[in-house]
Amino acid sequence: MGLYQWIQEKIFDTYETWRLKSSLSNHSGFHIVGIDNDIAAMRDGNNMYLELYPPQAIEGCTCMKATRGRAHGTVNFSLTIDGKTYGIPDLRDEEATAIMRAFVQRRVLPPKERYQEVHATSGAEQKAAFTALAEMLLGAERAEAFCRRVELPTHTEESDAWNDAWYELSKEMISCGRAAILATRTAKEDFVAALEELVAGRELSLPASLSAEYGVPAWCEEVNAQWTDTLLAGMDDGTDDYVLLILSMEEFRRAKEYAQTILQRIARAEEM
Repeated sequence: MGLYQWIQEKIFDTYETWRLKSSLSNHSGFHIVGIDNDIAAMRDGNNMYLELYPPQAIEGCTCMKATRGRAHGTVNFSLTIDGKTYGIPDLRDEEATAIMRAFVQRRVLPPKERYQEVHATSGAEQKAAFTALAEMLLGAERAEAFCRRVELPTHTEESDAWNDAWYELSKEMISCGRAAILATRTAKEDFVAALEELVAGRELSLPASLSAEYGVPAWCEEVNAQWTDTLLAGMDDGTDDYVLLILSMEEFRRAKEYAQTILQRIARAEEM
């Protein structure tokens, strides 16, 4: 380690030779509080994962990763050590943050008795989840043509390529009228017009009026409060826009699972 890097790490808590990757960012060099912020974003539902890559292996570990856990405030924690994947399921956010900080600041791993070898999601499993989601959202025929046109990643490490495929899926849904895209500052009348197009042909009604004066999330919450077996959902495409779609409750449950498999996010529209 050069003198400059030593000063950055010991005095400023900035780690320029490390790489931090999440749904929100992907860059070399970060301040230590970036770990806290990304874990907090997972708890808030705005981030699906956090990965840390050291400049060289630490006790054989080349990657430490956290993904959203089953229970609120928890993460599924994994380490890649000598090419094998080890995990700690349903780890509390606070403990995951402490472990990841120690990994970066002190170059240490959690005690070996804390983790065990686990099955890592394969590229084939991710591809199957993406294909199933595309079929559910687009219909089998259109999804088949779409998946032929979009080159899907074959390895789990290619999360950037999955981001691209996810963005293309959102564009495809918008282009065929299965989803609507709205800017952050969308006017109420434009929101209503977009929703009227989405519900066309469905046995769904919109609220007679929206009481909230401003805000797409607030209007979405009012719509969902009126519906029972159907949900207005949002698809996080990595931009500031809202991509809205209508799903049955069962479709919503499956869509969330498929999206999480490829570290992407579908949620209730008001939570976007």
